[in-house]
Amino acid sequence: MPAPPPPVPRPPALRVKAAALTLFLAAWGLLLAVPPAVLVRNRAAWLQAMENGTAQADWEDFRDDMRRQSGRDGPVQRKVPKSAEPPLKVWLRDHVALAITAWVVLGGTLGGFLGMMVAGAAGYSPRSALAVAATTRNSTSVMPSTPSSENTAAIPREERKTPES
Repeated sequence: MPAPPPPVPRPPALRVKAAALTLFLAAWGLLLAVPPAVLVRNRAAWLQAMENGTAQADWEDFRDDMRRQSGRDGPVQRKVPKSAEPPLKVWLRDHVALAITAWVVLGGTLGGFLGMMVAGAAGYSPRSALAVAATTRNSTSVMPSTPSSENTAAIPREERKTPES
């Protein structure tokens, strides 16, 4: 049995695009995972720091100031906050799951669309990458402009384009 032919290396442009896509996916994953991990890790310490009374005193001072400013005439009518606790304390204690979910959903969507936009602008498409990979396995040349019968084996029959069509 003859030995299989050595693999033909990918064209340099495709290697660069694949490396850039891999780098983008790694950065996107880190940006999605690190902030929620930092929030979960430091949440207890931040809540403990807010229990010392200084944060509560500052919040009460702010509410008193808003009470004094609410009766004045002027362009802005102040409303006294209803919460007896500082908003950061309430958020850290009661709404962390919502914050993490919002971060992952919104950051994931934004990153996904940004990645598709950058990949499209760079000319990277998974279909073209598969076609080039199939072509380089079957011949030593880079993808020809008109597919021949020998290098279209990996392309489904419905998608093959011939000069006659």
